[in-house]
Amino acid sequence: MSTERVANGTGPELKGIRGWLLVLIAYLLLFEPLRAIPVLLALSVRPPSVALQNVLIIGAIVQTAIAAFSLYAGISLLRLRPGAVSIAKIYFVAMLTLGILELSMVILAAVLSFSDPTVANMLRPAALTAVIQVVISGAWLVYLEQSRRVRATYAGG
Repeated sequence: MSTERVANGTGPELKGIRGWLLVLIAYLLLFEPLRAIPVLLALSVRPPSVALQNVLIIGAIVQTAIAAFSLYAGISLLRLRPGAVSIAKIYFVAMLTLGILELSMVILAAVLSFSDPTVANMLRPAALTAVIQVVISGAWLVYLEQSRRVRATYAGG
């Protein structure tokens, strides 16, 4: 192997779907689509009120759209499509934005009902989920931007 290829970090050992890139694709193809299942199952159970049913329908639509976009991004990366990295970045920017919005709503709800401990207990899991989503999305965005393997594998697109 030439010294130039090693210095550029584009050697054959960096090209291909392995390591963290493989983990990213598995995340997009498996984890995110599987997150839609509980929401869809909750919709199949008859909720006690129309308002709750409407919330579940909206949640199911949003979660299904997220799952579809995740599958699209994962398949694009897996098939080494031109623009696949841009699609994945757009996906994670959207997820980062949704996580920040969710966290903002949780904080707003906590401030508006600061005297009710029941509401605070209900908001803790939502806050944790939002923070995890922001951290994961941010980490994958940094990976897609900084990874030598991603640059070497998707050099044409």
